[in-house]
Amino acid sequence: SDMPWPVKNRDVVTHSVVTQDPATKVVSIKIDKAEDIFPKDRDFVRMKKLDAIWQLTPIENDVLRVTYEAHADPGGGLPSWLINSLIVDTPLNTLRNLRKVMIREKYQNTQLDFITN
Repeated sequence: SDMPWPVKNRDVVTHSVVTQDPATKVVSIKIDKAEDIFPKDRDFVRMKKLDAIWQLTPIENDVLRVTYEAHADPGGGLPSWLINSLIVDTPLNTLRNLRKVMIREKYQNTQLDFITN
């Protein structure tokens, strides 16, 4: 996570599991903080906690409702004004960046075998 100066940037190692409910076709992506399997970088503060879930709910033809929920402990002493701004800005920026990735040509015909329409 890119932080404003003079706060150190954060990093985290995660483990993600993708599932789909066969009845509703809702796809869930559960993200948890993984054990520190990669060494810490002294230029970053390792986040202490991250639990998140993406839910992709089919609404109608080619339309999805995207829900993102997360709980994180960024570690270190951060001022409340900074944390409050991250709570608002991070999800919106994440969704904007996700859209930029999804419209790339290489993802237009991507299909995972275990995800059904």
